[in-house]
Amino acid sequence: MKRILPNTMTLPVLPASAGAAAGRVADRNSPNQKERIESYAAEVSAARYFDRVFLNLDFEQTVQEMETVVLSRRRSMLPWCFVPAFHCN
Repeated sequence: MKRILPNTMTLPVLPASAGAAAGRVADRNSPNQKERIESYAAEVSAARYFDRVFLNLDFEQTVQEMETVVLSRRRSMLPWCFVPAFHCN
């Protein structure tokens, strides 16, 4: 994806632990419950391929952290992303 959209950020949110992940899957009562629980380790090991990984310890705090990262990245890119505004006065 980065080759096609180089300014893209990949920001997955992972459950705080394998136990938390298993609990969420079990609560949803999905048909592929076992496979989803077993895939947690693969998701964690794939974290190195992302720009930033967030652990969902507290939902509101996680959202705030994500906003901070995204806004910081946008601010750092401002000169490259926007054309100066022209006024017709």
